[in-house]
Amino acid sequence: MNILQAPVGKGHTVQSVHHIARICCTPAASKLKREASTSTHWQTADPAVLQTLRTMVEAGNEKFGHGSHWIERRYTADDPSSAR
Repeated sequence: MNILQAPVGKGHTVQSVHHIARICCTPAASKLKREASTSTHWQTADPAVLQTLRTMVEAGNEKFGHGSHWIERRYTADDPSSAR
């Protein structure tokens, strides 16, 4: 059973489920880029955002090696702007 199929019990309300995504990279790629973090901030993952993230991951993998960058996706019932 996933979050979309979970039963709602007495006193509970159905919350909106948001699809969020971010770009992650290996520690080695992060170090080469002189970045302190190995991931970007979470964003609401609408189709346009996902396409932009895919393009950025392709560019990162071309420059820093296959598998150095990827997209991490999650579902959350929270406001996506609070997932940092």
